[in-house]
Amino acid sequence: MNANRRFIPYDGFKLLIAIILLLIIIGLWMTSTDGRGAPVPMADSENMEETVAEPQPTQEPIPTPQPEVELPPFPEPSEGLSYDEESGFIVNAEGKALYQLNEDGTGWVPVIPDEMKSMQISSEDGFSWSLGDADGAKYTWDAASHSWVEVPQEEIAEEPAQEETATVTACEGASPPQLSSGGEAEVLSNVNFRSSPGIGDNWIATLQTGSRLKVLGETACLPHGSGAYLWWQLEREDGTIGWTAEAPLSGTSYFIQPVE
Repeated sequence: MNANRRFIPYDGFKLLIAIILLLIIIGLWMTSTDGRGAPVPMADSENMEETVAEPQPTQEPIPTPQPEVELPPFPEPSEGLSYDEESGFIVNAEGKALYQLNEDGTGWVPVIPDEMKSMQISSEDGFSWSLGDADGAKYTWDAASHSWVEVPQEEIAEEPAQEETATVTACEGASPPQLSSGGEAEVLSNVNFRSSPGIGDNWIATLQTGSRLKVLGETACLPHGSGAYLWWQLEREDGTIGWTAEAPLSGTSYFIQPVE
């Protein structure tokens, strides 16, 4: 009996160890199942990759339509002229740049050739243009041919400081007169109608092509640049009386002609 009693503490220790091992096994089993005996699936490393949001396509901004720029009327005579949108110039049939917009976009200024860039451009009324330099060289813009015309040196020296009015029916340096006093005139191309003969601050209106006027008796021959203008006193259909040059400085065209 005494020999069996010596083994009781040892048996109790083994029982305790067995219980601890059993608890460890149960704990391990519980962590590998869902508590009801079903195994817990292992995480798929491929599915664990971070999901990167795909970039959304950038929407192009819708351009705001630009309003069309209204250009001022073309210089006369306008036959054969066109506006080149890419360069911003008025060009002739050969593509040569003739005019460009002025600073405020209300009118046209003749293009200065590269060889004349050193010259100063000037205008008294926004229609008649001239180029000059310190050496006395001078050019005037001929609206009929849309080109710069050199003024002879002798004419520069003799050019009067102010234009003087003379009553004549023929005018040296101007195209031969075609109108006659008391007759009727028709406008061939848009031309300025002024309160007095000569180019200055005397503009009344622009006579449109096809307008009819009564020719009064007064005329005036006024030198200008390399030629002269023959001015006629005319009466509009509304009774307004004014003056208009009969023809450009050069060429064979006329601003107005008699009505037969």
